[in-house]
Amino acid sequence: MKRIHWLLLLVLMGAVACETLGQVVPPDTGKLSWSLFQTVESGQRKRATDEEVPRIEALLTTRIPVSEGDLATLESLGYSIHGAFGRLVGVEAPADLYADPEKGLGTLEFVLSADFPPTALPNQDPDALESLPVIHAEQAWILGYKGQGTKIAVIEWGYVSDYPDLAALNPSFYVATPAGGVGTYEFEEGILETSLDGGMHGTSCALIAARVAPEAELNLLSFPSGEDTQRDLMGWLAALSCAVKELEVDVVTTQIWFDYPTCHADGTGVLHEAVDEILSGTDTVLVVAAGNWADGSGGGRAFHADTFTDSDGEERHDFSPSAADTWDQNNLRFSGQEGDQVLIMLEWDEWASELKAMDLDLLLYDAEFSQVPLSVARTRQYERTTPPYEKMTVTLPYSGEFALVIEDRASKWYEQSSTGVHFNLYVHSYRYGFSYVEHHSVDGSTRELATSRDERVISVGAVSVTATGSVRPYSSRGPTWDGRCKPELYAPDGVSGTMYDEQGRLFTGTSASAPHVAGAVAVLRSVDPDLLPADIVSALKESSGCSASGGCACPTNTPIDLALAVQRVLAR
Repeated sequence: MKRIHWLLLLVLMGAVACETLGQVVPPDTGKLSWSLFQTVESGQRKRATDEEVPRIEALLTTRIPVSEGDLATLESLGYSIHGAFGRLVGVEAPADLYADPEKGLGTLEFVLSADFPPTALPNQDPDALESLPVIHAEQAWILGYKGQGTKIAVIEWGYVSDYPDLAALNPSFYVATPAGGVGTYEFEEGILETSLDGGMHGTSCALIAARVAPEAELNLLSFPSGEDTQRDLMGWLAALSCAVKELEVDVVTTQIWFDYPTCHADGTGVLHEAVDEILSGTDTVLVVAAGNWADGSGGGRAFHADTFTDSDGEERHDFSPSAADTWDQNNLRFSGQEGDQVLIMLEWDEWASELKAMDLDLLLYDAEFSQVPLSVARTRQYERTTPPYEKMTVTLPYSGEFALVIEDRASKWYEQSSTGVHFNLYVHSYRYGFSYVEHHSVDGSTRELATSRDERVISVGAVSVTATGSVRPYSSRGPTWDGRCKPELYAPDGVSGTMYDEQGRLFTGTSASAPHVAGAVAVLRSVDPDLLPADIVSALKESSGCSASGGCACPTNTPIDLALAVQRVLAR
């Protein structure tokens, strides 16, 4: 068995061995991410040999919000437009067109970068009590407020419309699809019965929100997703725009995150810009799950934050500066199981610069074999407009221990050191979880939408339903990179009464917590329909023992108290 293991390891390493051992300068990826660049190269080879060139989808980031003229230019060059919101454009074209010398993205000044469209994933991580008593929902109802006259929207991949508990709520179902214009979309009444998890996650989130605000109108939105399309982000933005602008809901809750870094956990970037534009001019509140990245060992996600250092001159980050062995000093190890798919994302703090001076590469090794990597991500950022991140998705070839290395490409090839740049590293197991992760961090583990600066966006962390005030070990937490306290609020998870009961499981993770707060927002709006988002956040924060201004010293690990929040609104 050991011999087979090593033979398989040698075969897998063959694809990158020549580049690594020969120290060949990695290719210039231009405006393309590493994975998109490799697919485009394959398309060019197929064109050269008269083979059929596949059409592929890509997500473009532009310098300023895209215009109809920009879309017309793309279409004239042969790109089909799938959707456009803010500085994000979804396109489809023959694979080799993206690097064409006359029609490729390199010829378009308004395009900064391109990657494959991100995949949408739930914020759930695979002591039961009913959660309503924990947030004192019944006491709010006794005061006469159950969300009457308000509208809740849930955005998920799909739902189980005939699930008895959900059908009894008589919700409205909508499917949103991005259209070809700037900020345009189509929507119709209907439901996507087939989704990535069969609708279990979405149905459970809807049940919790409706349970907290039983008299609110429930609108359940979904968007095309899965193997047949990579338009998840465009579809999600279309669904958000539909909920806010067409349905004019009071609150939207979503528990979906995207495997696509757009900022340095500071509330900036193209995704935040698109969301802020949709919410602008409205009083709709967006409630998002804070995420489950604080787990580390024993969970499905792990996070590490650090500042790039290179004390040994190996042009690799020192994860363990005091280690005697250089290899041990320069890697982060994790355990994995054969067949598991692992997502690894690295992003660093140079988002504000258009032309990049820092450039880091990401390498994955067998922990016992440091000569040749199993996989690499080598997008060129140095003196390019490509965003400061690397990403890889790897199916582990065997069970064992693996090692991550962060290499300073700017120093190695361009005489420009990346030392001193702050980075975030995220590792996600799709199936088994990690029994061991080295050097994982907890503080600062909120990312993307959960770090929003918009007062209309509330992030929610998870506390135990049985041990009030005990933050779940996996619940992501701040501060953000720019020093703000996140999440703003906490609510219980580990709840029963959802579709997960059929599997003998509780609904855990911040995905279960966020719908509690969405329902609470609806209840407060039933007290005062003109209540502003800032007033809602203030009332809910104060109900958990925080001042309105709060700050990270505030004991926000106490779950919201809906009855107390209602009383504070009534006393205004």
